[in-house]
Amino acid sequence: MELTGIPFLVLVVVLTVSAFLLGAAWLPRTGRSVRGFVTRLAIQLGVSALALLSVAVVLNNQNGWYANWGDLIGSRGPNAAGPGRDERREGS
Repeated sequence: MELTGIPFLVLVVVLTVSAFLLGAAWLPRTGRSVRGFVTRLAIQLGVSALALLSVAVVLNNQNGWYANWGDLIGSRGPNAAGPGRDERREGS
């Protein structure tokens, strides 16, 4: 699945909306105990993280900051630009 593809964007948005609806439906069932507080906090943090991820994916699709997963995690292929092993040794 491509980082800038429509299927990934749709997947992230569907997960975000589903988590929001699940959280909204489940929150009234949590009680006023410590367990209920932790459950509400986890749901809120999860939905917030998914919403942030959705915005990041939309902005990346619009601006093209990361073309693929390798760009995102910082892995470099054999043809990547930048100083090679020999060039780093010469400067030392």
